[in-house]
Amino acid sequence: MAMMADQDNAARDVAAQLGMSLSTLYAYVDAKGKPRERANELLAKRRTKRDTALRV
Repeated sequence: MAMMADQDNAARDVAAQLGMSLSTLYAYVDAKGKPRERANELLAKRRTKRDTALRV
């Protein structure tokens, strides 16, 4: 998301650096670097797993 928010980075280059297609990148992050709903769902799952691991 930070890479997309930086206007000096082209979306095509960001996608290539992450090893994904441009359409996949845009499915998760908008042109301004803001997460889309899909990204928010993944981030929420990640937070839940991390929080559970910390309680153990």
